[in-house]
Parts: sequence; structure tokens; C-alpha cells
Amino acid sequence: MVLVPSHVQVDGLVVRLTIEPADRHGPAAVRQWHDGTRPLSDALVYVVNAILGRRHLVDWIALLERKEDLPLPDGLASSPVRDHFDEYEHLATNWEALTGNRPDLRDCYFVGTTFTADNLVIPRAAFIDLIKQMSALDASVQAGEIEARIDESMPVPLPLAPSKDATKPWNDSEWQELEEKARQLDVNDPLTDELADPERSVLIARQRGELFDWLEVAWLRTSRGKDDMPARCRELGLSTLLAYDAATDAMLAYLHDPERISIVGTPVPATPYRGEVSVDVFRLPVPAHPPEMTFHAWLARCEAVFIRERGGPEKGAGDLFTRIVGHRVRLRYRLESPDHLMLWRVELV
Repeated sequence: MVLVPSHVQVDGLVVRLTIEPADRHGPAAVRQWHDGTRPLSDALVYVVNAILGRRHLVDWIALLERKEDLPLPDGLASSPVRDHFDEYEHLATNWEALTGNRPDLRDCYFVGTTFTADNLVIPRAAFIDLIKQMSALDASVQAGEIEARIDESMPVPLPLAPSKDATKPWNDSEWQELEEKARQLDVNDPLTDELADPERSVLIARQRGELFDWLEVAWLRTSRGKDDMPARCRELGLSTLLAYDAATDAMLAYLHDPERISIVGTPVPATPYRGEVSVDVFRLPVPAHPPEMTFHAWLARCEAVFIRERGGPEKGAGDLFTRIVGHRVRLRYRLESPDHLMLWRVELV
């Protein structure tokens, strides 16, 4: 059986690979490894892994070909270098240290995070090539054409640059700031019938989207083995973030439940915060459901009806009363981003 190569190369850049094993987050996946011997590439690793995790959402290659900004969660950024080239010279030096090649800043992309010590520029052609290679390997593993195992017999070229710590650990105040964002959202949106003002609904949706972006970044960092989110939240007493973490695990278990996939018939969303069902379904007390079926099976039937019968986002928050497998049900929906309605509560009536 063919194995996943230990690394790929683009324009002199060596990218070490790893396998994220199959678990409740989904099937085994090919991702970039955070290579401590090449810390200057750490921001690129976070950006590319986020892109691979969101592969169903965006045509990334088309955006790169058109030299557009990439829609990434808060804390991550990637955009074409358009002007002020002198401001990117130090990042071009980082690329040269990694590859031995001097990039042409007139056709490069900036890649960066708010939590790595060094950002980077990457030639646009190399960026496209890297995403294509990574996507192809990931697709081959998903299809069973390549075994989900790294070929350890393939030697990885030695780095050109010396190693140093590339990631700034989150300090206590940053964790507490994220907790306050989550807590304040519950104050602004008490999850009741009160959110009727359309303008306020849009504002709350934007705030919720920002919080979910940061939760996604927290998951990306935790998957690296840095800043263990549940442990840090327990240590600091961050009860709102702990509740989101537990709800996210429950949401992921639901999204990847084969019964749910069979009933709904749509792809599993790239993140637990960008599907049709809100994570608040699991953060709030579990609602009553018909005893003849599991909660996952019941929620999946509600999700399928919601997808089929909901209107456009201009409707704003509201309720849909319907009958599902003989039961009268109230499907409650709201904006969770400025242009997307999501199901946040299902109630038997």
C-alpha cells in the first residue's frame, strides 16, 4: 500500500506532513506538521491547515489566482502583497532563510497569525502548488488510495535556518479576554424571545461569528499540543469557555454520526460552527425528544426539515412550526453570521 510521503516541497520550501487520526472530528486527514526545526514557517502551517479544514467552503485556488484576500478565521490572515513592499522585506528574508530563494514581492502572499513570533510571505505560485499538493494527498487518503500513515523511510531534508521558539503561548489575560467575549455574548443575547430587533440581530450575529473564529483558532492551537484549552480553562475557572468546549465535542459527535449523515444527506461542515445547527443546541440543556429515537436521529430530522423549509437570511430570527414523524415541533432559528440562518433550538409542542 502506498503511504503518505514524509514531506512535500514547493519552490525550495520543505513541508513536513502528519496524519490527524480519525476521531469524532472526522476521518484521518493529511495536514502540515508544526516542524520545530523550521519555526519561520509556523504561520504558514496554521493558515494552510485552516484552509484544508475548510476545503468545502471556498474555492481557494480561484481566490489565489485572482489575487484576493483569503477568508480565514480571526487570528489568521492571508492577503496578496499589493504595495509598500519595503514593509515586507523582513518577511521576504524569512522565506529566503527557509528556501534559499529570494521571493518577488510583486507576486507574493502575506501569511500571518496573531500568536506566532514570525510571519511570512510566500510566492503566489508556490502557495497554489502547496495547496494543490496537500489537497490531492488528503483526497487520496479519504478515498482509500493511500494509507493514512506517513512513510518514515523517506528522509526529510535538513533545515537551512536555525531553530527557535515560534509560537507565543497564550497568557492568562488572553484566555480571560476570550472568556469575557463569550460571557458578554450571553449577556447581549440571552437566548430567549427578546432578540427581535433586526439591527441588533445582525450585531449579535457578527459578535458570535468573531467568537467562533477565536474558538476555531483555539482548537487549531490545541491540536498542536500547545495551550491545552480545557485544562487552561479549568485552571483559570473559565466556565463559559469550558461549556463551549464541551458543546463543541457534543456537536462534532453529532455531525459525524452516520445516522445523521444518512438522514440529512449533506456534507459534514468544515467546522462545528459553520453548519446548519448551532453549537448552542448542545450548550443549552438538551431538549426533550421522542422516546422512540435517539436525540441525534431526532435532531437530524429537524435539521433536514429546517434546511428544506427555511427562508433567506433577510428573515432574521424566527420560529418554524411543523410536524415531524407525527410530532408537532417548534424549530427556532437565528442569524449566526450576517448572511446565514442557523437552527439553535428544537422544541416539542
